Amino acid sequence: MISKEEAKEKFKEILKQSEEWKALIDSQFVDHLSTFQSWALRDALFKIERAKQEFFLSTCINRYSLLAHAEDREYLPRKASPSYGKIKIINKSDAPVSLPMYQSFLSDSQLEYVTMEALIIQPKGGVQVKVNQMSKKVLPYVIYEQKAFYEIIFESEISSKIRNFSLFMDTGTDDSGNKIFEKWEYSRLFQNASDTSKVYDEFFTHDEKVGIRFGNGNFGKIPLIGTNVQIELWLTYGNTQLIQGQKLYIVDSQADIEAVTIESITGGFGVEDTEEIRRNLHYWSMYNEKLIWREDYVFYIKRKFPELLWIYVWSESENEKRYGRHLDHVNRICISAYAKDKPNIGQDIIDYLETSPSLNKHFRFIEPIFSYFDLTIDGKVDRQTNIEAAKTNITDDLKKAYDKDSKERRSIVYVKDFYDIVNNTGYFEDQKTYFDITNSGKLKAEWMQEMICIGNITVNLNY
Repeated sequence: MISKEEAKEKFKEILKQSEEWKALIDSQFVDHLSTFQSWALRDALFKIERAKQEFFLSTCINRYSLLAHAEDREYLPRKASPSYGKIKIINKSDAPVSLPMYQSFLSDSQLEYVTMEALIIQPKGGVQVKVNQMSKKVLPYVIYEQKAFYEIIFESEISSKIRNFSLFMDTGTDDSGNKIFEKWEYSRLFQNASDTSKVYDEFFTHDEKVGIRFGNGNFGKIPLIGTNVQIELWLTYGNTQLIQGQKLYIVDSQADIEAVTIESITGGFGVEDTEEIRRNLHYWSMYNEKLIWREDYVFYIKRKFPELLWIYVWSESENEKRYGRHLDHVNRICISAYAKDKPNIGQDIIDYLETSPSLNKHFRFIEPIFSYFDLTIDGKVDRQTNIEAAKTNITDDLKKAYDKDSKERRSIVYVKDFYDIVNNTGYFEDQKTYFDITNSGKLKAEWMQEMICIGNITVNLNY
């Protein structure tokens, strides 16, 4: 960066080239003017230097610059995931009521919730059902040009709310004149696609828009001009909350029912934030949805299910080491995972993996085993310390690191980390203070599906 003095001198050198300004070069006016111009020059140079830093992933701070790096790498940020919970639906009529899967309900805040299974409710009876904060939207579209890598791009408002979508292409009409739509499949980077494959790829632009890209005639079929397209979108607002006891109102139905939340509907996630994208971009080229190594599967699954608090993936080699050789282990990928208040997370993971091109691999979900360890902390603190507050804070920090339901839990348990966590609370900085930790229980997993969690925490403090 040029110094202020250098900038002033350069400006004066420019003025010396003009006959009108030569006589004023040593005046106070020119000195002040050159000082002002040096500020302007230095500001411009700083902005140029800052702009150059946006070219690099590690130094860019503008979100659009980061997303441009992501677009260059064909990176797909994690989509929003909906809040979920249970409601109770009561049939107030004298006849059975049938509700389809994805029946919509509205809250007082005009958020839409859909049931996750079909229901039959007996007269004057009630049922409990899981709902997700989602809404369905169907976008019609017409292909206006026949070319390679044709693209459809969604608006930013829709892109930020997309949970998932499906694409259907017009293939003609039936005998009644109704259009027949055929579902096209998602093929990441057109892998294993031929010139006749009815597939599409998905991409994400630097201005935060989700797009669909069709093939070029060699990798994926080119859609014909004039083809009608229907895109079925599931949209969600991500991290929302609806507390227990709130009424919901049925949509597009005259059924005489009453719906109320029986637990808080929460747990959603927004789209991937800037720093998450920055971290993941460093490793995206290794994963890029190529399911080969254990880490690939973990990365792939956690992007789809950000609510996971623990996950472990293993293959036939680990099974054979523990159980011996068996044909059932061949090409078998095993997954064990845990998410709070989601007992069906295993089936959701398997369903998701089954939609991926897995060749001859087979998937199995193994329910996790929870093993616990207990900690006892004995110590002395100075007399200015509130002992009860210290006990609470020490307990909270340990639970944050190792509790089964903590979103910030550590994947591996080390005794040395116990001391770091307690020491970082700040209660033992004085030379006369000290503490000791005794642990009991299992600290290391014996089984692949074993999740190590903290159990009882006993904190004994004195002055």
